[in-house]
Amino acid sequence: MKIKSRLMSRLDAWPLFGRQRMKNRMLLYFPEHKIKYVKIPKNACSTVINSLGWSVIQDRNPHEFDHVFTETDQDTSEWPCLAVLRDPYDRLVSAYLNKLVIPSAKEPFAAEVLDTVWRNRRNQERPSEASTISFREFVQYVSVRDDTLLDQHWQSQTYHIRATTPTLVIEMESLKESWNKSDVLRDVSLREFSPHATRSFLEINQDLSDFDGSDIAGFRRVAGQFPPQSAFRNPSLEKLVRERYAEDYDLRRRHGLQ
Repeated sequence: MKIKSRLMSRLDAWPLFGRQRMKNRMLLYFPEHKIKYVKIPKNACSTVINSLGWSVIQDRNPHEFDHVFTETDQDTSEWPCLAVLRDPYDRLVSAYLNKLVIPSAKEPFAAEVLDTVWRNRRNQERPSEASTISFREFVQYVSVRDDTLLDQHWQSQTYHIRATTPTLVIEMESLKESWNKSDVLRDVSLREFSPHATRSFLEINQDLSDFDGSDIAGFRRVAGQFPPQSAFRNPSLEKLVRERYAEDYDLRRRHGLQ
């Protein structure tokens, strides 16, 4: 019995076991406003954290302060839990433009995707660190992989919410309007941080989903901004995304989002 007791004590101390295994590492606590927030990458999380944690962050990089908000000794059981949802297709386009079109050496997770696609789909090694892929190739990559094998920027939104029940859900596409209408949030100033790195004011009536990322990067250098996300809409890819992220679409429907 002593051996079993010692073993269970060790397992409980290991993050994959005991009470810790149910802890959502994406859940942040803001005692000043008595709000919990489920952080979902690519869903305005920098802006939300900057806003809810303004007294600490004050326009510095919000993600350098995540650790400040991961725990609290207060009873949070009655606190509202906020989640910001985004159209899954638009979220993928944003991730593609922001992380893969102009690869950064500081983001090895992007290089892993690019290397894999070049090796498995183009049957050659990726020629250089600047070499990238098309949006179609990116969608095909994520469509055949489980969330546990993907980077957080393209994991399902429901994967980040697991073990948490949001009680306040707003849509990123109408973030400011929804924020100001919320009884819980309206007294908290919404402070944008690095707003919409892939925002475009251009209009392009052409499907760019098969264009290589190097062409998209060249376009950005000339135009000063990326093509609009609507230019990457493609019926066959939308079908893939709806199948791959079916739980995200179902979550949106349950909260009255289209």
